[in-house]
Amino acid sequence: MMSLEEAQLTINSYRVLTTDRKSLKLLDKWNELLIEVKNLDLKQNELDILNQELEVQFCRINDSNINRKVIKESLKSTLLLMQNMLRIKDSYQYTTIGCFAGLLVPLISNISIIFGFLIGMGIGFILDNYFNNTQRNIKTNLHDTW
Repeated sequence: MMSLEEAQLTINSYRVLTTDRKSLKLLDKWNELLIEVKNLDLKQNELDILNQELEVQFCRINDSNINRKVIKESLKSTLLLMQNMLRIKDSYQYTTIGCFAGLLVPLISNISIIFGFLIGMGIGFILDNYFNNTQRNIKTNLHDTW
């Protein structure tokens, strides 16, 4: 099984082998994610699941000769595994939900769209700050890599 430290060393070795800017950005996202995971309080069985996933994903990347699409898919797959199996959440989940809910408020009341949006965003932001302090959340996302 691959440990988090070995995974970081592998990513850094991949960074040396590629010159594609988008691939480098995705590898930076991998580094970011692994640093965040190190700071989480994971149990041993959760670490074992994550280490097995890392080993599989890095075999995929290595077999593809560090192809950008494979790097992106493996990062996406690992993030999904962490969210589903390890119960790790996106840190701005409630802000996003609040914004959309705030946009729907004018449909059932006389509040303007902007005011509803701001109320929803504010409530979501407060919930995110509360839950970020009490739960396991990661800030690494793929929103700026597509």
